[in-house]
Amino acid sequence: MHRHPPGAALGLGLLVGCITPQGYPCTDASQCILDGRQGRCEPEGFCSYPDDSCPSAQRFEARAGEGLAGECVEPGSSGSSGTAGSDSEGSAGACEVGAQRVFAGTYHSCALDEDERLWCWGANLYGQLGRDSNADAFSSPSLVELPAGRRIARLDAKEHVCALLDDGSVHCWGRNDAGQSDWSDEASIVVVPTVVQGLEIEPEVIAVGFGISCAAAGSVVRCWGTLGGGTPITLVDDLPGNVTLLAVGQLHGCAATDQQQVVCIGDDSLGQLGDGDGITMGGTAQVALPPHEAVVDLAAGDDHTCAILDMGDDHEVFCWGDNHDTQAGGLPQIDEVLFSPRAVADLEPGDYHHLSVDDLHGCVLDGQGSLYCWGRNDGGMSDPWAESWSFGAHRLEPPDGARFLDADTGLAHTCALTDAGRVRCWGCNAVFQLGPEPPSTSCSDADERLLGEVVIPCE
Repeated sequence: MHRHPPGAALGLGLLVGCITPQGYPCTDASQCILDGRQGRCEPEGFCSYPDDSCPSAQRFEARAGEGLAGECVEPGSSGSSGTAGSDSEGSAGACEVGAQRVFAGTYHSCALDEDERLWCWGANLYGQLGRDSNADAFSSPSLVELPAGRRIARLDAKEHVCALLDDGSVHCWGRNDAGQSDWSDEASIVVVPTVVQGLEIEPEVIAVGFGISCAAAGSVVRCWGTLGGGTPITLVDDLPGNVTLLAVGQLHGCAATDQQQVVCIGDDSLGQLGDGDGITMGGTAQVALPPHEAVVDLAAGDDHTCAILDMGDDHEVFCWGDNHDTQAGGLPQIDEVLFSPRAVADLEPGDYHHLSVDDLHGCVLDGQGSLYCWGRNDGGMSDPWAESWSFGAHRLEPPDGARFLDADTGLAHTCALTDAGRVRCWGCNAVFQLGPEPPSTSCSDADERLLGEVVIPCE
């Protein structure tokens, strides 16, 4: 069900593990890859690799010189933990800053720091990190160069990224094979943020899906990418009210309006329109939501959509569309397709306010800093701390009792912001989407649960 192109599969990052170990001494951590493990280049000039039996959790490689072979690295060592590319630009220096938002693309992650700067790490095969480099992945955050003095109002990411700035301009970068980043450029990859031309509206909300980008103002939604051969077209211009929230999948899109309705358009073969019949009519369809007072948030995977609804006393999460992986919160094998919205299983009403879903799992955040996730949990992408996993929503319980302030889901990983301003990511780490952790050897192994913490540098 997950129609991702060759080269973008989860196994992409595992190519890192196929690199033949190079001779030592080392000068950069990109030389320290052994049996699929990412090592560090220590100040002594030799590689070390993770070893929990050492106080520093690092042990020198067996061929290290100067009597260091097989020895534990001294605690406090500041070896570099590079990636498939050089991370000198994005390495954490002597200081760090806190984050205020996190974002997850399909195979990469980003954070907005307290100074309104955007940092990204992970897969860069399509230029989605916004840095002019041909390296396929970076483990450490690198700064995305956006127009000086501008603030990001909204941002959405898949294998490309679009950001709505506070001056109303939309800048996109990353994959561009359908013109989803820069429709005016025939290049298949856009490596630096580029302003989108020809929108003919002053966008208030934006959203991206697989091969498509959309922006809305008033009751008008304009899209570019797989629709219209790349050139921006008006998808709909007569919505019942002004658009407040926008979510785009692979072959469908949904908008919430200030009339507290959700309207969808596009393919309905997997119930993406949520109107109950599964028939693609070619026009818009009003989602058959239960009685509610307001639509609080809206998010879409490739073929399903979820919404937080204010039911009066509490908020509830309803989903519709593809549920083959229980990503829409329905029963496994029984509810493979939800043609009408249904409340996520095992998720009690609460004060939920932020929702994120991708193709395989979804998460919602409440006002107490608790995060609840559902769907698949390969490699712990929904909950790395769960001792067992079953369908339905699970409340995450980090051992240190951290509260979450923000969260976003990628295809097989999740990133969250804690109340200490730290960025934590978990799940599949095939292309360093979790940060400077050893890459995953298997992204389908339920026993391999990786948890990373990303440091946002000062410069």
